[in-house]
Amino acid sequence: MFIDPNGLQTKVFQYINIDNGTRGWVYIHEDEFNRAISGKDFMYSTAVYDNPVFPSAGELRFHDAIRGKTSDEIRLYIMRDLGGIALGSRYKRFLILDSSTSKLDSSSPTEIIEDAGWNIIAKSRALPGGILDVAATNLETFLTGSAQVEKMKNGKWRRVVYFDPEFVMESSVVRDTQERNIDAAVLKLATKSGKLRPGEQGTIKEEQIGWVVYQDGFYFDPFFWAAGSSKLTSNVVLNFSKERGVIVAEGYVYNVWSDVYDWNPGQDEHGDYYDKSVVLPGILFGQTRKKLVVFDSAWLSLEESSLHPAKSFEMESTWRQKIKIVISGSKIDIILSERYEQR
Repeated sequence: MFIDPNGLQTKVFQYINIDNGTRGWVYIHEDEFNRAISGKDFMYSTAVYDNPVFPSAGELRFHDAIRGKTSDEIRLYIMRDLGGIALGSRYKRFLILDSSTSKLDSSSPTEIIEDAGWNIIAKSRALPGGILDVAATNLETFLTGSAQVEKMKNGKWRRVVYFDPEFVMESSVVRDTQERNIDAAVLKLATKSGKLRPGEQGTIKEEQIGWVVYQDGFYFDPFFWAAGSSKLTSNVVLNFSKERGVIVAEGYVYNVWSDVYDWNPGQDEHGDYYDKSVVLPGILFGQTRKKLVVFDSAWLSLEESSLHPAKSFEMESTWRQKIKIVISGSKIDIILSERYEQR
């Protein structure tokens, strides 16, 4: 129970810290609220709950008259922005959805969609072990449009976030894709080296593109937001020789993992486009219902709106690994270094 020595308990607006899930509160008396709506200065009170069992005492604050806004805009400002100004920019509106809301899509109000994103980020970061920290950071980068902007060799500009290859390769689906890419190079090596005479040498260069497919709606994957699939391009460069029927090849695998963090429609097995979605537990938004479906078209509508800073961006990681392949008859040994040399 909040202890408010200032007695301003008529209207309550909740906020949440997107870094750790700490709750913040704005309390404003009905008379003061009406003063704000009518364009006059007003008083309000704030508090922060570091621990819900031991609430902090309220702090009385003064706010200048809000000019140039309609009453609806002022009301929305108090609900969505005032807490961030008073408590710090990391506090966003704590979103509670009506129990009748079962989905968010392109028809939903964009401020509701954005607030849903901030709540997802806050509650993801509050999970133990940091299992969704990367997913939360990616979503925040999208919502704020804060990916770094760089000029490419072709003179065009792009927004991009670079990832550590060790982190990218923690994903089993990325490792499996790289393995398939290397297998294609091994097949080419076996075919080409079979024509060599003992003592001869050769070189092969094989580029293979593999698709990394993430499970639709899988909440605990760092790249599940906006990443129905990503691309892994592996260039295998090998120098090989043949001695006594044994082929030994050594070289590097040059890898480029890439994806675009956007919200374009997905394609099913028939090539038909569909609006991808993620299913979230409704309890995240104070609902008793079991789930809330958030469609990609909801996030896309943020980027298309001039009222929000949301911007898609590219994701990339580049590295090389040493590789050695030994082919002796039907036996093939592949030794791939676990050291990722960033490029």
